[in-house]
Amino acid sequence: MDHSTKKAKQPLHGTKSTSKGTQFSFTYSFYVDNAAFILLNRSNLETASKLIKSHVKRFVLTVHCRDKRNNEQSKTEAMFIKGKGCEATPEDTANIMLNSHKNLGFCTKFKYWGTVFTDS
Repeated sequence: MDHSTKKAKQPLHGTKSTSKGTQFSFTYSFYVDNAAFILLNRSNLETASKLIKSHVKRFVLTVHCRDKRNNEQSKTEAMFIKGKGCEATPEDTANIMLNSHKNLGFCTKFKYWGTVFTDS
């Protein structure tokens, strides 16, 4: 706000559309911070994980996965939610290898936008 005048000049209100401004270039603007996917089996999870990782790379974004080269922790996790009468086996919740050094791990509790999801 320009305090030397009585009326504030705001970018969306009070500026004429014909006003000349300073030209600038704005190439990238992405805000993709959270996503959740419900998949019905491990095979779908393995396929979708690789597809999602390659798809977001096209937008110069990264899926933060566990990197065993530098013991980097993952921001991306999978959760096995058992159906009625089912129990997860070690094979169900084994890490999903995305390439030779990146993998997707499993958790039993996950907080998403303030809501806690559990596997029970």
